[in-house]
Amino acid sequence: MEFITSIGDVLKKYRSQSHLTQVQLAEEMGVTKNTYYNWENGKASPNISQLRYLCNKFSIPAHEILSLPSPANLEDDEERMLEVYRDLTLSEKRLAMRLLSQIQENEKEHV
Repeated sequence: MEFITSIGDVLKKYRSQSHLTQVQLAEEMGVTKNTYYNWENGKASPNISQLRYLCNKFSIPAHEILSLPSPANLEDDEERMLEVYRDLTLSEKRLAMRLLSQIQENEKEHV
């Protein structure tokens, strides 16, 4: 699993995955480009409403942006599966769910 140590690292990762520049995201959020730059470079941090916006924008929980442990106490392999799942497209997520359902049904038949 990729180890991320700061809010700035998380923001940069998800902003890049969303194909947005710092300027684009700053404008979308109504902050200056310098403010957003400072967040990614660890010189400042977004406030609570800005964090909420970023969580919604990137569809990630607050504990991930804040680099805190998952409150769900997931095992490492479960965290990895969740991380991979979040990076899938919608059609890939649907396919993954169908495959998991098939695996689950096969297990029920063999019990």
